[in-house]
Amino acid sequence: MASRFLGYAGVAATVLVGLLAAEWAVRLDSTSSYVAFRPAEMTSEDILSAKLNALSDQSGPTAVLVGDSVAYGGIMADHGYDDWRERDLSVAINAELEIAGEELRVANFATNGLTPADTVQVVERSLKAGADAVIIVVGLRGFSNSLNEPDARYTYSWGRPLMGREVSRQANSVWWTKPTTEFLLSAALDGPLKDVLTRLRASDQTEGPVLGTIQLLQVKRRLAELSFDPEQSFQAEAFSRTLSLAEAASVPVVVVYATENERVRPSFIDDAPLAAARDSLEALIDDSRPQITYLGPNPALSADLYVDHMHPTPDGYSVMAKTVAPALIKTLRRGS
Repeated sequence: MASRFLGYAGVAATVLVGLLAAEWAVRLDSTSSYVAFRPAEMTSEDILSAKLNALSDQSGPTAVLVGDSVAYGGIMADHGYDDWRERDLSVAINAELEIAGEELRVANFATNGLTPADTVQVVERSLKAGADAVIIVVGLRGFSNSLNEPDARYTYSWGRPLMGREVSRQANSVWWTKPTTEFLLSAALDGPLKDVLTRLRASDQTEGPVLGTIQLLQVKRRLAELSFDPEQSFQAEAFSRTLSLAEAASVPVVVVYATENERVRPSFIDDAPLAAARDSLEALIDDSRPQITYLGPNPALSADLYVDHMHPTPDGYSVMAKTVAPALIKTLRRGS
């Protein structure tokens, strides 16, 4: 009996040592930096938690870049830029910050399809994790009335009200091994497992000009009805609340307009409604507040700096960074 007990105790001790070693490994500075700064599709609570844990572990000042596919940059992979993670917007901004002699660095917390309602969660939780500044890339799509419908408000389950997920979220903040393991697995597979399987199943489906035309029709339909009134639009209220959260935390915010490819833009929105929508978005942001800077449409983004109707090339991101980085530095100093 005693020998059997000692055997069980030995196994338990081995498992415990293994768990502690894994937890130590995921908390190493090198691991935390990799997880915090590597762009990743935050399709699950675990992947988002892993990045937030890593953000909280950064020793230097860190800003978070938040937004949808325009900020994320992954669409570049579909256009031959296999090294897109070394050439996305956060990397370009960091290059400009380094040239300026700034210690601050930007971590990419953007992900495909992010809505303003999802953005609230990313920004609020990033602030709690110690983010020193926030950059939000926002376009008109997020304010489509179609995204005010209850089943379309959130792209990701972690964006929704908790509804009993508090225990899981708290566990992830204490035991980093579980969420970091999922993050590292998704990095090894170049995406969450379920998304990799989806891509494999869809590999023989429609591509090329036909797909591009379908996407433009979808964009046109979304932009046909836009609302920027927080009292009437769920997404506008969420975006306004995001800015207020950062303001209450005394954290500088730079809002960057996702400039459309002007060569393609007339095919999905006309001049007059575009101008009206841009004016309404600027009024919603209200950058008269000292901690908020708004960068409107960027005329330097010529058509050759896009891979499609909205998403920049690496050179396009470099052009964006040349305005974002100085604005970020100026906003930080204004708020200090």
